[in-house]
Amino acid sequence: MSHQLHQSDRIWSQWQVRVGQPTWLTWTLHRVDPAGVFCPPLLLSPDGCWPHVLHSDAMAAVVGQGVALAWFNRTELAFDAPSCTRQGPVQDRWPEVPWSALSVWAWGLMTCANALSQAEDRGFGKLGAVGHSRGGKAALLAALLNQRFDAVVAHNSGTGGAASLRVVGEGSETLQQLAERYPHWLAPTAADLRMQQQWVDEDAPLPWLANLAPRGLCVLQAEDDLWANPEGTRHLVESLKPMWHTHPHRLCRIARAGGHAMTTSDWQQAARFMKRL
Repeated sequence: MSHQLHQSDRIWSQWQVRVGQPTWLTWTLHRVDPAGVFCPPLLLSPDGCWPHVLHSDAMAAVVGQGVALAWFNRTELAFDAPSCTRQGPVQDRWPEVPWSALSVWAWGLMTCANALSQAEDRGFGKLGAVGHSRGGKAALLAALLNQRFDAVVAHNSGTGGAASLRVVGEGSETLQQLAERYPHWLAPTAADLRMQQQWVDEDAPLPWLANLAPRGLCVLQAEDDLWANPEGTRHLVESLKPMWHTHPHRLCRIARAGGHAMTTSDWQQAARFMKRL
C-alpha cells in the first residue's frame, strides 16, 4: 500500500501492483471502502481511464450500499489509441505475443483481484468484476477465465460482450464491424470472415457465458443504446435462464432508457446486485 486516507464515511486506499521479479510491470490500484463495514462485497473495475464512468457520485453510490469499489486504468497495461495498434506496456514486454487489448485488460482484472486478496488489512467478501462498454467485455472475459470472481456486472457491453451475435437489432454493431473498427481489441483470428461466421452460427457468447453459472451475472442495458444491441442482449439473457434455474436471483438483466453512459443509478444497481448474492 502506498497511501491511505480515513474519512467519516469511507476509507481510501492506493496500491502499486507489481508483476515479475525483478518488476516487469507496475500500475496503480485504487480502492474505497464504506467505513465500519467488515469484509464488504467488492466491485473491481478496469475503467479508471474514464472520469465520466468512475467519478465521485459513482463511488458514493457504491459505498452507500455498503459495497467497496476498486479500480485501475486499463490503458496503463494496453493502449486504446485511435490508431488501433497493439501497443502498451504488456505488448512491449512480450512483443512475440499478439495480445488483444481485451485479453490484457482481463488479465489486469485478474492480477488486481489477486493483489487485493493479499492485502492483509483490507479484506472483502464476494468479489465482482464490473465494466462499462469495452470494460464490460473485459470484465466478462476475466470472470470466465478466473473462478475468483463471484460475479460480473457488464454495462452496455454489446457485441463481444453480453449481446447475441445471431440476434442483432436494427442499428446494432455486428461482429464484422467490431473486428474492422477495433481490431486491437480482439485476437488476430477475429479478422477471418470464416471464423466470424462460425461464431455467429454458434452464437458463441451463449455457450461462453453459460460457463459462468451459477455465479452471478448482471447485465445492465440501455434500451435506446442501439449500437450495444439491446435486442440481442435481451435474447441472450433469456437464453441463459435455464443454466441458472437453481439460482435464478444470480442472473438478471436490468434495462433503462438514457443512452450509453454508465450513470449513478447503474452503479447503485451493480452494488445492490452484489449485496444480494
